[in-house]
Amino acid sequence: MEKQSLDDMWSDAMERFRDLTTKNLKLSPPRTLDDIRKQIESEQADSLNSKAKDSKKRAKEIGMNALTCIKLLGGIAAQGASMVFGPAELCFNAVSLLLDIPSKIHDFHEAVDGLLDEVSVMLSQFKIYQRIEQFSNIDPELYDTIQKLMVSFVNICALSINLRDNASRWKRFKGSMKKVLLDDDSGVKGELDAFRSLIQKQSTIRETVTLENVLRNRKDLTQLLSMASETGQRLGDIATGVDMLTAAESNRKLEHVHKQQLENIRKKLLITNDTSKTLYSNIWADTVQRTGSWLRDIPEYNKWIDPTTDADPLLLITGDINSGKSYLMTAIVHELESIFSREVKTINAARKPVLAYHFLPKHSEKSGHAQKLAETGLKCLAFQIAERDASYAKNTIAMCDEIDDAHFKEATFLDLWRDLRMVAPKRNQTYFILLDGVDQLSDDDQAKQDLLDITSKLKSSLSDSDRSQIRVLLSGKTGTFKQDMFRDVPTIDIEQHNGAEIGFYIDQELAKRDLLLGRDSETVKMRDLIKIKLPKIAQGNFFKVQTAIEKIGEVVASDGSSAELEKILDQAGQDQVSIAHDVLGALGESLSIKEIAELNHLLIWAVFAINYFKVFDLKAALHLHFKKASLQPLEKKIKGKYAKIFEINNDGYVIVNEAIEEAIKTSERTRPLGEEEPQISATITITKANIKTVQNFLWTLTERAMINKFEFDESAALINAKGNIRVNELDSHLIITKQCLALLLADPDEKTDALSSYAMTALPTHLNFLRNDAEFYTIDIGTKREIGQGVFALLVDGDIIEKHWTSEDNGWYRDNYDGKYSWFYNEGEPSVFWNWLNDPDAIQYLGKKDKEWLKQLKSQPDPNRSLLEPITLMMARRWLRDREWDAKNTFLWISEYLQMAKSASDDNAEVAESVVADGSESEGDDSVDEDEDEDEDQDEVVEDEPDEEESVEDEEDDKSDAGSSSSSETDAPAVPALIVSAARWVQEALKIQELDSLWHERLGQTYSAAYNHENAIKEYEKATQDFDDPSWQSFQGLALAYGTHYLADLPKAVSTMERALDLLRKDDSPSEEIQSCVLRNLIQLADWRARLLQSDVAIKLYEEALTVDPNSSEARAKLLKITLTIGHDAQRQLLLDQMSRAKASNSDLSQLGALFQYILKDESTDLFFSMLFSAISKLPFFDILMKHLDEAIEFARLEHRIGDAALLLLYKGIALYHYDQRVGHSEESGLNAWEEVRTLTKDAQSYTIIDTSMRASRLISSYHFRRARTSPNPEHHISKMKEESIRRFGSGYLARDSRSYLGCYYAIREDYATAKQVFLEDMKSALALLSDDVEYNDHVGYRILAEVLMHSGDSLNALSAWSLLGPNPEHVEDQSNDNAKEESEQASEDEDAEDEDQEKSTQEAGQVEQVQGDGTEQTSILKGPKTLRHTRGGDLDNHCDGLCGRNWSYADDFYCCTICPDIQFCSDCLAKLPSGELRVYICDTTHNWLHIPKWDDLEFAETREGKVKFGGEFVDGKRVGGRIETVAEWLNLVRDDWGLPRVEKVPAGSR
Repeated sequence: MEKQSLDDMWSDAMERFRDLTTKNLKLSPPRTLDDIRKQIESEQADSLNSKAKDSKKRAKEIGMNALTCIKLLGGIAAQGASMVFGPAELCFNAVSLLLDIPSKIHDFHEAVDGLLDEVSVMLSQFKIYQRIEQFSNIDPELYDTIQKLMVSFVNICALSINLRDNASRWKRFKGSMKKVLLDDDSGVKGELDAFRSLIQKQSTIRETVTLENVLRNRKDLTQLLSMASETGQRLGDIATGVDMLTAAESNRKLEHVHKQQLENIRKKLLITNDTSKTLYSNIWADTVQRTGSWLRDIPEYNKWIDPTTDADPLLLITGDINSGKSYLMTAIVHELESIFSREVKTINAARKPVLAYHFLPKHSEKSGHAQKLAETGLKCLAFQIAERDASYAKNTIAMCDEIDDAHFKEATFLDLWRDLRMVAPKRNQTYFILLDGVDQLSDDDQAKQDLLDITSKLKSSLSDSDRSQIRVLLSGKTGTFKQDMFRDVPTIDIEQHNGAEIGFYIDQELAKRDLLLGRDSETVKMRDLIKIKLPKIAQGNFFKVQTAIEKIGEVVASDGSSAELEKILDQAGQDQVSIAHDVLGALGESLSIKEIAELNHLLIWAVFAINYFKVFDLKAALHLHFKKASLQPLEKKIKGKYAKIFEINNDGYVIVNEAIEEAIKTSERTRPLGEEEPQISATITITKANIKTVQNFLWTLTERAMINKFEFDESAALINAKGNIRVNELDSHLIITKQCLALLLADPDEKTDALSSYAMTALPTHLNFLRNDAEFYTIDIGTKREIGQGVFALLVDGDIIEKHWTSEDNGWYRDNYDGKYSWFYNEGEPSVFWNWLNDPDAIQYLGKKDKEWLKQLKSQPDPNRSLLEPITLMMARRWLRDREWDAKNTFLWISEYLQMAKSASDDNAEVAESVVADGSESEGDDSVDEDEDEDEDQDEVVEDEPDEEESVEDEEDDKSDAGSSSSSETDAPAVPALIVSAARWVQEALKIQELDSLWHERLGQTYSAAYNHENAIKEYEKATQDFDDPSWQSFQGLALAYGTHYLADLPKAVSTMERALDLLRKDDSPSEEIQSCVLRNLIQLADWRARLLQSDVAIKLYEEALTVDPNSSEARAKLLKITLTIGHDAQRQLLLDQMSRAKASNSDLSQLGALFQYILKDESTDLFFSMLFSAISKLPFFDILMKHLDEAIEFARLEHRIGDAALLLLYKGIALYHYDQRVGHSEESGLNAWEEVRTLTKDAQSYTIIDTSMRASRLISSYHFRRARTSPNPEHHISKMKEESIRRFGSGYLARDSRSYLGCYYAIREDYATAKQVFLEDMKSALALLSDDVEYNDHVGYRILAEVLMHSGDSLNALSAWSLLGPNPEHVEDQSNDNAKEESEQASEDEDAEDEDQEKSTQEAGQVEQVQGDGTEQTSILKGPKTLRHTRGGDLDNHCDGLCGRNWSYADDFYCCTICPDIQFCSDCLAKLPSGELRVYICDTTHNWLHIPKWDDLEFAETREGKVKFGGEFVDGKRVGGRIETVAEWLNLVRDDWGLPRVEKVPAGSR
């Protein structure tokens, strides 16, 4: 049958309309959308009462919504044929005639409203066409369906008019007028069904067209679908795979943007390696059990830790030295991290409280920037906040871009506090800021005064609504916080509360030293005396306790008396200084002269070096000084003879006892001054003596000298020569400086190599200290000459630096991006060297040519730059002409060298002045200007002049592309420009005429290190395509760049890595390094193949990797994982059998036992173990697996890896409880494993171990819950659940998860009163969050409220609470204005740094949004995850616990377990639970589920403005009926039900 033309189709429609209505559809003038609006408003104005008007208002909104979609379709339909009329005009004409209702049947308006309501719901999805710009490209079949849709709409209007005008038909209907039209006899219902079918057809066509476009543009996805066809893999699995890949790609890009922002912030703020996290870990590891548990008994602390309370934002902790302030601060950090990670798990990442902490180092040590301690600390705090808060990171980098870089170098504390916006108006997050050791700041430091001034006025400077945005905790010695400034600030004196910690510490020390552990009455008496008396005398001071216990140990060792012990206890009350001097005095008496000299030298490095050292570092320092090694191991001495002064922390660093350290330091010089060197001179005068007398005298003198050695009383001499244990600051820096120079000027020596990196890094700091010390004038000329000549030799060429720069120390001059002791900033900048080279005494003995060279440097426009040019030329060669050194660090040296002139122009002027004062030529100013002009000219060349080798325009384009969308990637454009500039300088400086493959390869490495993969790919492509015989390194680098770029580049990454491997395989006798590269590249290639769902190829690659290195746990684990994932049972079993019989290379375990340790590091450990247990649950191999798992657990115990042992025990319990199908197996065996976890971790303080302990507690509770439900005598199991519900972890907090099972049990037994008692505190917490003045935390309150109501058996109110966790208001209002919405989305994407390329990649991944009538999203079969293009979002942070990758940001169609705490499934994963298809063990098939319905915009429209639907009946898992009330009133009804007082105050927010 010939297809009907569009003109004929519409002619038939108009004829049919005339037959049914007797009216002509072609009106003159034709009606418009505006005409219809006026017609509806005119009818609405006739309504007499407000209720009718409200109803009509909503009807108008619905009708106009439908007609807006008709207008959109009409615009598209008009493109399909050359018609003399517009399809939309005809539809509007039909509606106008339909609305022309006679007054005598005015009620027929109700029927029309109902009709338009039906049509509106179906048509709303066509709003997507508002976002289509090129209608000419729409598929022809789509045009045809749209035309038929509009004809059908005209038919519906015609049938409705026919019914309206036939009074005898519609008047017989009773009830709703809407039913008139929808009656089967009217014909309208049938046409509506046809209309609905056409809509479904166009939807299918649109999806097909989308799929066609995707397959046309995405070859990699076409490949996936082809593979599905060949292998029979379900298309749904392919779609899931694409979802996961696209989600990973999106997350990777967001992480990349954030990471780049952080790197830029670090650079802008001149932040070096922040040691706070390391210090925190070290201190926490040594923290006494239950430290800080008493804090929960202090009301001020409880208010401060709760951001919802109206507390003073500042809290102070004070105490004397060694009272445990830092340990208490780490305990607080630990508790806050635990709370934010567990108790506030439901908080969206954008709303979660942010924690930042910093431990101020002592101002006299370990800081190359001592004068900037406070400022550095504030920068570190800001950086930590940026790490945890992406929004703050974005704002901070935007601020940094607006301020000159030099500002942050000299900024005061006040400037930084303002610039870094630690307090910001209306911020809806709370920043918890902890600063330990304020007393370490010098009283002369203005920054300290500023810090104290700002924090003391923090409360008064903030409005009531803003106080919750910041919480500050400061610690310091007693007296640090003056009473007049901090009069009303809550203060905790630690020495008044830490008695429990002192008691634990005494027990710990006595047990560790094996002191007084006997059970006889005398021993028990003495032990009890110590435990009672010592805490009182010590008065909260740990040093006093430690010293007393050490003395007690000596008394016990010497079999002393109880009287001696009591004397020690009495003396323990002395002040710390006296105790410290007593300790040093006693130690000095016990050591020899040599040992005291050795100890003093160790103290020089341990106290005044700017780093902490490990034992092997200090051993190198001793060898530098004494030139010989001691027979006795140094570590043994430190732990033995010197143990009262030193300790070795968990990271192996040697630390000086803080209390002893102050007593060691002396202001007296410990090194003799030049004029005080010991000298002996004697004059013998003989008068009135005969020759014989003189002969006898001389003979006797000679005999005494040569034979008897004068026989002096050596005991008296030794007392005076032995010396004291003490060090002087100036002398220490002098010794360190000389030894650093001696080390560098000598050839590398394995005995001193450990200090090479330190010598190069820290030398400028020590040189600077000497010059600035007030007693510099006392240094003798000989010493100055020695230092001056050493500095000259170091800088005259690059050889010295080069020979001491090892691969391990690559980048020694800086930590991270902006070196702490860089040679380009602060005391490390070249002016430090010039201070010595300008000193006539220091360079007095330099040769004539050397002095001439210095003179020439001084005459240069930039002496600093000229001074470092020899070293920089060496760096240039190592950067682009060599592969041995790291590309990033060598580039950074050169880049900073090139920028040095700009950043240090003021310093250059100072140098020029010193040169003039020195008698050098004084033409520096003009020269500097000329040089700067020359640099500017070069910069113009860099930006404007194209070049064959380096396309700078490409770089500028990349810079523009990267920065066009937002400022979120600020400074990213600067990185390519810096690399281009540095490369051009190198090319000119090294006089390179032609570039080669190595050049581009090294540039590619540099770009990759800067996360600039776009340019890295360009350089690597040049290296591999433009030259003969490119290296395997070039192909490897290009592959890795592809692999970390867009998802679409993954096939390129695969093919390129194969090229690299082909070249590597050609080596017949590969070195160990080459073998390692082959292994690494094979595993990487296999990973990529697996991501592309090419499992068989990936398996072969993992197997090849194992032939390269049979001991590779990584390759073996990944091979096992992929066989488990795709169900290759035979290959999986063969692999397991092999591993069970083979021994691991690095332990006594089998390869299978060692594998468990690797699985613990896997990114999806739960899934890995679950797949493994499930695969072998019915096989005899289950016994073997359990045996090897037990061995792995025991091995972890023996190595004191408690966390690993506990986690493996946890999974063992899951295997035995859930997967064990052996004959005679018992669920109790799983319970026993979990209880063993609890025992093993009972004293744990590490959060990761505590988390394992809490998981075990949850599983124990789940076990007893299940048994209690089925047992005729459940009392035992109920008591066990009660026991778990009150168990405390870590610093003393409770686990809500364990409590949930107990409450659920009572609710299932319909003992709702008891259930409410169990959950009462949780209910109070939720209601408190909803009753404060803070709106941003309401979603947390509603989430807790929903969980509590659900678990306590109140499903209807739980549904009400979930309904208040919808999309944020800005995402649900104004839904009809999709253009505005699209603009808003685009702006949001801009803010999130989604550049055009990324958006293109997102669209290519298959994302097709279709907005349905209820406002939710539907996606095509190749849908992308909803995280890529949000049409709406909320504050919820839920994910499907079936591990399918589904996430929810608002309550929208998921299932909550009413028993297990915080478990949600999507419908697909829930369906897999009963059948056992779910690959992860979670929840139970016997549990009940509450369906959180799909988000309904219509219901939201009814309940918006602070209202909620509640009540009704719960039928078949759904609410039936119910009424709408204000949220405030509903919450009060909940309070009534729970016996809590009502609150008249209306919550700040309802959504």
